[in-house]
Amino acid sequence: MLEPSGAFEDRTNDDPDFLTVLNQPFAVQLDAATLRDVRELHGRIPFAASSPLGGTALLHGFLRPGVNGPIEGRPTVAVRFEAEGPMNGALPGHAEAAVAGSMHMDGTAYYSLDRAILLGLNVTLTIHAGLRERGPAAVPVVIVYRRSIRAI
Repeated sequence: MLEPSGAFEDRTNDDPDFLTVLNQPFAVQLDAATLRDVRELHGRIPFAASSPLGGTALLHGFLRPGVNGPIEGRPTVAVRFEAEGPMNGALPGHAEAAVAGSMHMDGTAYYSLDRAILLGLNVTLTIHAGLRERGPAAVPVVIVYRRSIRAI
């Protein structure tokens, strides 16, 4: 939950704790220069971010303008993001299970125009991988996580 002070409280949800990628790559509050850059964003801008699911792997993607609109009556600037990268290694909390594949993340972040605070975030993380547990054969899996955060 995003509190009026700008503090962020991650309430109970059904996401595994290691999926902090669903809250990234966006800060809770932007500085003035970054807000200006987001407001003036045209076209696609490349970025790279560390992946908490892929060891030293990087997610590579693009930022682009989103559809601006009010959240709780406050005007916002929206930025769309899309990134993908490898996912390989043991599953967090399940050392006996290994996964090898890729992940794709896309969504939109909404920042208030007055204080540059994150008022909303919609993100989907899709994992396409092979899951292997105690054997040579991998089982193909598709895992989809969705998160939506809104200021109240």
